[in-house]
Amino acid sequence: MLSTINFFIFSIYVRELHKVLTEIGKRMMKEQWKAIKDFEMYYLISNTGRVISLEREITTSTGWTKTKKMAEMKAIAGKDGYMRINLSVEGNKKSYTIHRLVANAFIENPDGLPQVNHIDCDKSNNNEENLEWTDASGNQKHAFENGLNTQVGDKNSRAKVSNEFVLNIKMLHKNGTKRKKLMEDYSIPQKSLDRYLYGWKHLNEAVISE
Repeated sequence: MLSTINFFIFSIYVRELHKVLTEIGKRMMKEQWKAIKDFEMYYLISNTGRVISLEREITTSTGWTKTKKMAEMKAIAGKDGYMRINLSVEGNKKSYTIHRLVANAFIENPDGLPQVNHIDCDKSNNNEENLEWTDASGNQKHAFENGLNTQVGDKNSRAKVSNEFVLNIKMLHKNGTKRKKLMEDYSIPQKSLDRYLYGWKHLNEAVISE
């Protein structure tokens, strides 16, 4: 009797395992890979946001040459919430956001839009299907529609606006929107606008990466 029960449980386990492996196989077949622009000989990016460092010869700081094996790299969430990866060639290292690498490689941008938006608002979901090219205005509209720009205090209990709101102001100014128009469109006093543009420096990295 016991062996029959064990066999029944084992059969269920095998069926469930088969379902899981089948689903994984389907996802892997859908995953596509492309060389990262300007790093074609060194890195690949997939349409799901995974990054692979290709095998190559590197020279260490002591002058020795060694083979760096191919390996998947681990993305890390930055202070702004975006997943980032460090790419380096010959000791020159720079941080890149995963969503922009995916968009540059897999999503056409015929209108030359400057920003990449996460459709489901999840910054960790860098699947090609969850990304779209947009501009500062479209990004702001998307943020308001999804409740991201609540304009309530952030980590600072005295803050009257959110990180997302200030980041959008910085991006609009960076992309050419005049100070007067920003003050009119968002009802911002001049002193407050100065604080948003030249303060909140923890957001500057996100502005540069975009």
